[in-house]
Formats: sequence, structure tokens, C-alpha cells
Amino acid sequence: GGGGGYGTPQKERKKYDEQTLTPCTIRMILNADSAPTDGGTPGGGGDGGTLTLKDGRDLTNVKFVGAVRSAEEQSTNIVFLIEDGTGLVEVKQWVDVNDPPAVTEMRLQCTENVYVRVIGMVKEFQGARSVVATSVRKVATGNELTHHMLEVVYTSEKAKAGVGGGAGGDVKPSVPYNAAPQALFGGGGMQQG
Repeated sequence: GGGGGYGTPQKERKKYDEQTLTPCTIRMILNADSAPTDGGTPGGGGDGGTLTLKDGRDLTNVKFVGAVRSAEEQSTNIVFLIEDGTGLVEVKQWVDVNDPPAVTEMRLQCTENVYVRVIGMVKEFQGARSVVATSVRKVATGNELTHHMLEVVYTSEKAKAGVGGGAGGDVKPSVPYNAAPQALFGGGGMQQG
């Protein structure tokens, strides 16, 4: 027994290698399956347990790109509503008065109808999902949105390929790397003469 925090049971922390940063869409966050921990109920009053994507990956730390639909600044945080074309999610970013000026300037650029990249942790409280952001920053170009969507598809397909061959299985492309462009993109490839 004894006082302090030493004798009290604590929730087991995830291993560092299980805390990956998962590129995803907002729909993937909202549709993730919730498994209770410590006999709790999914979506109950606590953290709701572990979230799992449809492809089997645990969902804790995420990154996504979306448009700010609203931003409400409070004394200790900013609450964004962000939409990416697949869904809408609330994102909370804590504000520290001691933040460097560059961080404050980046935060001020995240206004309504501006595309931003969000990195944060998914939380579930009383059945509602939200993201507690460690970073919300304006995207530099439209290419960042395209790159993000490609990364979402790539990591999802890689996870699906790894499921059949065990964790960390070799990813075999559905089309060989040396395939002609027609095989990759369908018809209309350049003709060599």
C-alpha cells in the first residue's frame, strides 16, 4: 500500500512503437471502432478505450488536412471545427502565453476557410470524438493536400497487406514496379515507335 502514486494501479501506457502518427481522413476518425479498456463501456464517461481503424491499425496520434470552418479563441485554448470533405471534427489546441512569437503567428494564420494540417491525439468523451492538437498550421500549397490524401491511401493499403502476412509483413505492390504506365493508370499510355 502506501501513499503517493507508487502503490496505486495506473493505466498501462502504450509502447512507443505502438504510438505511430497515422495519416487519415476525418471520416476514418469518426468511423473508427471503439474497444473498452478496464471493463469500461465504449463511448462512456471516460476515454472510451482503444480506437481501431477498419484496416486494423490502432488510432491514437493522427495527422490530417482540412479547411477551418470556425475558430473560437478562448483564454486557454482555441477550438477549431475542421472539415476535409469526408467529415467534420472538433480540434482543440491549448494556448500558452509563453509560446514563442513564431508559434503565435502560425496560429493566427489558421482562420476560417484556410486549409490547415493538424497533428494531434484522438480523444473520445461521452460518445463524441475530438482531436487535441499539438500542431495546427496553414498548408503551404495545394500539393500538401494531394500528398496527404495519397499518404492516407498508401498507409491504409500497406496496413491491409501487412495483416495477411503478420505484423510488419512485406508489402507487395498490386502492379509490378516495372509495369508499363498503362498498367498503372489504364489505357492511353505513350506509344513508343
